[in-house]
Amino acid sequence: MLHKGEAINIAPNVVHWHGASHDSRFTHIAINPNVSQGGAVIWGQPVTDDEYNASRS
Repeated sequence: MLHKGEAINIAPNVVHWHGASHDSRFTHIAINPNVSQGGAVIWGQPVTDDEYNASRS
């Protein structure tokens, strides 16, 4: 669990997920210093409404 003010460093080439749910908030700020060297973000698939709402049931 993350706490207010914490920062997480994800190593290159690690597939990971982050986000909020219907009853929690999450702010994602990405700093990518390697964009000019081909290090741009590769986004995964969007979360479906069913996946997002799964914690409600």
